[in-house]
Amino acid sequence: ERNRVHLARMLTQGANVILLDEPTNDLDVNTLRALEESIENFAGCAIIVSHDRHILNQLVTQVIEVGHGHAVRYLGNYDDYLTKKAQEELRAAQGAVLLEHRRERAERALENPERVGDRDAVVRHGNPGAPAPDHAGEHLAAVPHAGPAMHDKPVR
Repeated sequence: ERNRVHLARMLTQGANVILLDEPTNDLDVNTLRALEESIENFAGCAIIVSHDRHILNQLVTQVIEVGHGHAVRYLGNYDDYLTKKAQEELRAAQGAVLLEHRRERAERALENPERVGDRDAVVRHGNPGAPAPDHAGEHLAAVPHAGPAMHDKPVR
């Protein structure tokens, strides 16, 4: 009860930023609704750490994922974050498959250079002073970056 009173007082005192760590734990339905309404009407920045998916989908406008020495911001609610994260993982997996395919093609080209076609890339190893083979018409393509989507920016 004392925590609820403290939370209500904090939300009405005009703070610019509040940090809420698992704010929905041990709240009854009426208090939970009052908390949601208070956060929705809060004029400042509310940072919410929670496992309550409903609260995260109802109240947040961006998710900041912290890990591996950096933080990445995703615009939208928690479900939007999950969708973008799944898309990133799919792009990363596709990039890994593409990279492996290109590595295999380069190895085959090194083993049998006379079969190199217009679209095969050749990776040369060995003596850097050796004359370069004539592979006119070759194309070199970059592997897509599997990092965060362009609309999501690292938080500094």
